[in-house]
Amino acid sequence: MHIHQITGRKDRYILSIGDLVVLMISLFITLFARYGLEQSYYFLSLHIIPFSVVFVMSLAVFFIVGLYEREMVVSIKNFASKLVNAQIINGVLAVGLFYFFPEYGIAPKVTLTLYILISLVIIFMWRLLYTHLFMTTGNLKALLIAHGDEASDLWRVVMDVNQYSFRFVQHIDPEGKEPVQLAQTIEGFVKDHNISFIVLDERHPVVAKTLPYLYGFIFQRISFIDIREMYESVFERAPLSLLSHEWFLQNITNFSRTSYDFLKRLMDIFLSAVLAIPTLICLPVVWLAIKLSGDKGPLFIIQSRIGQGGQIIKIPKFRTMTKNDNGIWPKEGDNHVTKVGRILRKTRIDELPQIIAVLRGDMSLIGPRPDIIDLGHAIAKELPFYAIRNMIKPGLSGWAQIKQENPPHSLEETRERFSYDLYYVKNRSLILDAVIALKTIKTLLSRTGK
Repeated sequence: MHIHQITGRKDRYILSIGDLVVLMISLFITLFARYGLEQSYYFLSLHIIPFSVVFVMSLAVFFIVGLYEREMVVSIKNFASKLVNAQIINGVLAVGLFYFFPEYGIAPKVTLTLYILISLVIIFMWRLLYTHLFMTTGNLKALLIAHGDEASDLWRVVMDVNQYSFRFVQHIDPEGKEPVQLAQTIEGFVKDHNISFIVLDERHPVVAKTLPYLYGFIFQRISFIDIREMYESVFERAPLSLLSHEWFLQNITNFSRTSYDFLKRLMDIFLSAVLAIPTLICLPVVWLAIKLSGDKGPLFIIQSRIGQGGQIIKIPKFRTMTKNDNGIWPKEGDNHVTKVGRILRKTRIDELPQIIAVLRGDMSLIGPRPDIIDLGHAIAKELPFYAIRNMIKPGLSGWAQIKQENPPHSLEETRERFSYDLYYVKNRSLILDAVIALKTIKTLLSRTGK
């Protein structure tokens, strides 16, 4: 039993592929309805290449508006309203595509309108069918055998949110129990509740001694899943209190991912060059806004931060506060966001000058946010393994930034950020980078819409 099947992440992959197929089918049905069977194949040859761009844009819009989030997969009612909004956006983008790129040789006004409406109906029917036939919530029964806050969090989320294909029958804390006693308790629940799999902390001393008594369950087709793996899949962050030196040695490596590193660097250079255009446009506008607001401070600040391998890097930003901080969490009344700075932060425009550091190779577009030197060193003394996040290049946006609503202003909030950073360091890939980029766009749109 694969963990993605249990937590529902597999559904997102299947649905995205299914949506792509449905969009292709919708185009053919549209052409058939308008031109008839004989001519539809000819017009399909004319439309398939430009509409392939439309397909990709549509999937990106679906992702940005949240059509692949677990709650959307489960709730058809919420999905319907989101889908209508997404198709309106897709229609506008497609009109812009064919208007600005007339070299495609087609201006499918009627065809595009029919396609948007037909694909809207078919995608809804496809999702409804998938949910009815394949989606299950709470059908599988599981045991949770672990100690600590992360185990309690996992229990609470799975039991409170009816979005997973399983439910925990019982949470058994192994602390203070004898191995034989724990094994007998587990055996009783398995027998009485038809347990499908057991989530357990394999490295807990009592659980480790109990494992020899549990081998017989293998013949009953009961799966065993380590709590760290389950926690990561549910929360998409690393369970800090459950991590050990052994976990880091097994999961966090600094070997060169040649293809990934090369492609990511190419994307950094290309996209930074593209972002240079809005940065140059914003430059005089931001300067004028600062001057008109009566702020006599400088346009830029240059901050020294911790980069890859602990090296010190210099990154420029549009100034948003009355003064530059000195590596401590700001206290109330100690430092204030300026009037213009509040807008720059909300829209993330203040981050744009950092593309200079990206072009230099000191930063990447995607990665953990770089710490101010004094603050980073102070946190490293409080949080074990904290320096691990510096083994890769820092980024303008990262996994933690799209998961946390606000930047951390306390040690506890920084612990949460670090758990997301560890998840990224362990699982980094071009696909995850693309997810972060799309969710960053979604975050920016939601903020500017408030």
